[in-house]
Amino acid sequence: MKKNLALLPLAAALALPAAAEELHYNLVEFHESASVRVPHDTMHIVLEVSETAPSREAAANKVTARVNAVLARARAKSSLKAESGRRYTEANRDDKNRIRNWTDSATIFVESRDFAALSKFAADSQKEASIQNLYFSVSPEKRAKAVEEAGDIALKSFARRAQSLSRSLGFSGYKIVRLNLRHSFNNIESADAVMRARAYAAAPALSLKAKAAADMQVQSGEEEVNQTVSATVQMQ
Repeated sequence: MKKNLALLPLAAALALPAAAEELHYNLVEFHESASVRVPHDTMHIVLEVSETAPSREAAANKVTARVNAVLARARAKSSLKAESGRRYTEANRDDKNRIRNWTDSATIFVESRDFAALSKFAADSQKEASIQNLYFSVSPEKRAKAVEEAGDIALKSFARRAQSLSRSLGFSGYKIVRLNLRHSFNNIESADAVMRARAYAAAPALSLKAKAAADMQVQSGEEEVNQTVSATVQMQ
């Protein structure tokens, strides 16, 4: 009885390499990718309000009044989403390092999926704030849907490839050993969008109002959603 018990661990040890090695037979590793392009559906503008006054308090009060006016105008439109950003104050000094006056500045971020409404808002706000930046993006909901779509395409491509490899190598099927999904995003700005952003930053208020009144058709660019499937399969 003791001899049999002593042999059991040895027998188990001898069996382990064969069982473990069996898993590594007929393995194939490959990658499949898919891309989906999604038009930008959200427009963003960054506004700046700046005032210079003899006292710090006077400059701050002027900026606060203008920021409140811009935010109130934005929040009156249900299609616009606005929030205040960074606020900073700077002392302007003369050659003798004495404070000459104060400059107070603040940023405001506004976004909308209604490009015409945001364009008009930007034009109407030129007296209170200047446009520092304009850019486009894809909304989270639309991006999530694109990730799902690209993933579905990549997985279907993986299944076709795996089955084709199995047949080509003389097997009847396959078993998935490892499967990883990775996604990435690539912003593709149209030349029109870049030119319009520069024009907005440089154009006077009257020019902006004319563009908004014309209900301009903005070519906002696209975002490319990439999904890559990394797989290891065992042919059977």
